[in-house]
Amino acid sequence: MPPVLIREDQPDSLPQLSLIKALIDPLPQHVAVLNRGGLILATNKAWRSFGLNNGARDLRRSGTGCSYIEECKRAAEAGVEDAARVLEGLTQVLHAETVSFFYEYSCDAPGIERWFSLCASPILTGGFQGAMVSHSLSTAEHRARLRLEAEGRLHEHPERRTICSQCKRIRQAGDGWQDIEDFVNQKYRERFSHGLCLSCTEELYPDIAE
Repeated sequence: MPPVLIREDQPDSLPQLSLIKALIDPLPQHVAVLNRGGLILATNKAWRSFGLNNGARDLRRSGTGCSYIEECKRAAEAGVEDAARVLEGLTQVLHAETVSFFYEYSCDAPGIERWFSLCASPILTGGFQGAMVSHSLSTAEHRARLRLEAEGRLHEHPERRTICSQCKRIRQAGDGWQDIEDFVNQKYRERFSHGLCLSCTEELYPDIAE
């Protein structure tokens, strides 16, 4: 998820909050918008429904006005490793120290195995800094990956890796995103030089191409 750019003049609030709510509300992912301190400014319908359907009767610890960061801290101090990893990655996103953070975690229901993928990306603007956080169900993908690993065939399916359609980085489970050059160099010991193909040269430098 690339950084979200919002025109904003106030450092701690978003005048376009009503518009943002309207944009995120129909999304199937559970989405929340945070300020730099980790305070939840907005959530979508899927986020609220998940909370209400999973024991959070009044959303006092997961709704608007709650601190996502403080909830992570409490869980991390209680020994929840997933919370500690999310706290570290999300803090980096909120301070614009990284362009995105991805993490897969288990969130089982009674008698039901569930895995979710968390993705956080910065919201950057002149006076405002925060993050957009989304959670999406990834149980099927997780089971498929485990099955391939058990069969020793995961390496046979490089096309199953996720690559960002914008920046072309490759998703690394639990460790964010990696530049494709670094990934190929690390995995296959191949090194890159950079140039321009003919079509890109014609598009970017038509005078030279002619």
